[in-house]
Amino acid sequence: MGRTITLCVTAVFAAGCQDVGFWFSDRPDPTLTPVIGVAPDTLAFGDVGRDAPGRQVFTVANHGGATLEVDELAFSEALVFHRIDEAIELPLSLRQGEVIEVPVWFEPTTAGRFDGELLVHSNDPVEPVVVLPVTGTGRMPSVQILPDPLDFVEPCGGLCSVGCGYGDTFVVRNNGFDPVVIHDWGFVDAPAALEESVDYPGYVTVDALPLQLDPEEAVYLGVYLEPMAIEEGLGTFEVVFGPDDTVVQASIDAPLVYPVEQVFEITGDPLPLSILVAVDQSGSMDSEAAILADEFDDFITEIGDVTDNWRIGVVTEDDGCFVDDLILTASTPDYETEFADAVVHGDDEALSEKLFLMAQRALGLTEAGECNHGFLEDGAPVHLIVVSDEPEQSNTSWQSYQTILTDAVTDRAGADASLTVHAIVDVSDSCGFGGADDYLELANATGGEVLDICSSSWGADVSDIAEAAVASLGYRLDEVPIDGSLEVRVDGVLLDESEYSLDESGVVLSLESDYSAGAELTVSYGAQTFCADPWWPAFPEL
Repeated sequence: MGRTITLCVTAVFAAGCQDVGFWFSDRPDPTLTPVIGVAPDTLAFGDVGRDAPGRQVFTVANHGGATLEVDELAFSEALVFHRIDEAIELPLSLRQGEVIEVPVWFEPTTAGRFDGELLVHSNDPVEPVVVLPVTGTGRMPSVQILPDPLDFVEPCGGLCSVGCGYGDTFVVRNNGFDPVVIHDWGFVDAPAALEESVDYPGYVTVDALPLQLDPEEAVYLGVYLEPMAIEEGLGTFEVVFGPDDTVVQASIDAPLVYPVEQVFEITGDPLPLSILVAVDQSGSMDSEAAILADEFDDFITEIGDVTDNWRIGVVTEDDGCFVDDLILTASTPDYETEFADAVVHGDDEALSEKLFLMAQRALGLTEAGECNHGFLEDGAPVHLIVVSDEPEQSNTSWQSYQTILTDAVTDRAGADASLTVHAIVDVSDSCGFGGADDYLELANATGGEVLDICSSSWGADVSDIAEAAVASLGYRLDEVPIDGSLEVRVDGVLLDESEYSLDESGVVLSLESDYSAGAELTVSYGAQTFCADPWWPAFPEL
């Protein structure tokens, strides 16, 4: 501030003392400029609870001769629960000598100290910003969940595979000044659950509720995540605590990837299907072969409703060639009669009760120039139907024949081809000579149908084999998708679950609608092959 002094001057023509006003200061003349004054020099709120917000008042005064303009009142970042009373409208204009009261509210919703500064901006040319320290403490029950978000980066090794399970850890801490009681915790719209058996110090399980935490006390919660799709955000974890059931939340996120993605081109052509029928020609089988012939019309109608690109070969003789070297197709004249004649053709020869070996010979004669050439088509599924009331008497085990027959198919029809065996046999040892175990084992191992040849109604169930055969027409997946993880797109458009299906083996996908040839089919999914046992990062003992 400038000041007035008394100066004594001795002159030639006059002598004496008088008051003379001088202004010694860097500040411009205060009679010509605004001069701000702020009081008090600190706003101290003390302890403030949730239900009783704190209120402090400071004043702004103009000690200068020009109008004071206050154009901004700004809190520092730490003061997140502070606000200026809504009655104060900026800018504030203060004439000389005018004083204005400014109420400030402190309304904390979490516990802790909240110290910072309130900055008062004005047009005072010397002190354009007045710094007003602010102190205060939120004193109420408070719970913090860490980390937020929980991202699973460490247990996933950087990327989490859709369909797999991963473990990670939340820390729940009382960061207030008083004990709190947690009443509930859980997940909202999240593919996650609390793990109930994490054996690390400090971990608790869901049955620990209600749980009291003293100030600064914390517990660990093991979280098991099992994402089934790639999506924005994976929900939240929430904790309910205190007498008012206060809720705090933390988000869940993870870097997700489909471990398997296969791309196919839709051909638009009818899907190929090969069916090999091996029929025991021993004397006891005459009536059963006749039943099979009678049911052929319904059988082939079921298949024809899905594809007309089918081939059927019937083998009954030791050499493995189809009856009359004939491969039945949709264009074969009178194919129903041809099939009926074929299944009853042949004598009680050496291989009549060795249908696995007979099928092996038939599949081995499909190259160019051989009697069964044209039966297999590249990538087409093969369905072997064995019909016998006798035990299987080939010269090795069913496990060996699973390998032999599968290799015969894939060697000649490509790696995408598959083999399914269906058995019409004496299931319960009740009408034949028993011992159908090998047939049953191979059918079960390949996902095929089993009909009891001793049942008087088995003929009506032949359509079950036709349904299984057409279900195998589709796009073969490299792995069995984990339930719920499958995502199917055609030219980038996501299909609803009703627009596609999987066969019983879980690896053949069929589309329920027709799409243009050349369209791109993308199948993404999780597979157990890519999943490891979940683990929980170890933390130091609390």
